Amino acid sequence: MKNTEAHCGPSKTALTLWGVVIGSLAAALALPVPARAQAEDEEADDTGNTKKNGTGEAAPEPQAPSGRENEMPGNQKITWEMRRQVPFVRNGGVLNRKETAAVLYVDGDLFPPAAMVGIQRGINYWLSAGLDVGGDLGVFQALLRIKMEMARTRSTNFFFWGWHVRTGYKYVHVDFTDTMSDVWNFDDNSWILTFENTFALRFGKHRRRALYLNSIVYGDFDLRGEGRQIDVYVYPATLGFETILGRNWNFFLELGVIISINGWEVADKVIISKNGDVFPSGSIGFAYRFGGVRTALPENRRDPESAPMR
Repeated sequence: MKNTEAHCGPSKTALTLWGVVIGSLAAALALPVPARAQAEDEEADDTGNTKKNGTGEAAPEPQAPSGRENEMPGNQKITWEMRRQVPFVRNGGVLNRKETAAVLYVDGDLFPPAAMVGIQRGINYWLSAGLDVGGDLGVFQALLRIKMEMARTRSTNFFFWGWHVRTGYKYVHVDFTDTMSDVWNFDDNSWILTFENTFALRFGKHRRRALYLNSIVYGDFDLRGEGRQIDVYVYPATLGFETILGRNWNFFLELGVIISINGWEVADKVIISKNGDVFPSGSIGFAYRFGGVRTALPENRRDPESAPMR
């Protein structure tokens, strides 16, 4: 009968397995921190303070952009072609890409004036579009608007040149009684098309305010099929002002004059104005912006003139 010898030490197989486990742990601890996790650790908060990284030490402050990236406020980590600008809902500028604005205003160009609500959307950094619907007693209007940036001073964001096209349907039916107690109807069922050319100057901190001058050609195409088919009006100079309130609100005011080119015809072929007659025009309203890149206001933390606005 053979003697059986007991072995108290670990076998060669167990030693090999422990070596593999310890080597794997050592290799894992030696791996660098993933780029995404490191970026999250070093991400700056909304106040501009740098968060602590995984080791408890403050992450190094990012280097200031050089060259053209430092020319205009608000271009943090955004290329020259895709940089943000201060958003305006009227003709002081355009909305930024993926930015939306809800607009409420009074349209003084209509007779009688009408309350309008609209929605605008930034399609690109040089193009925005919107839809306005509203009316008054006996008045209805629905307009599609497209606004394009033609040029602006990108280094300072001071000057803006743009085109604005509006088209849509307008219906007006109002009964009037003049001083002679005669009743006449203002009956307008038409398709309208306007073209606006705008020059704007932006000023103030962060370029949050704009003064602009509109020149407008307004065409009214009668859909009734009776009498004259087209009325033409010109707005030689409409002065506008727009400002940003807080982070998300815009306020605007426009005042100007309308010149009738071929008179103003209402129902029953009644002409209530002659060629060259002048009428006042105006508009006032508010807008609330949302979406986009934090509403696309300048946020360059390294420039005190462009610090985040609350």
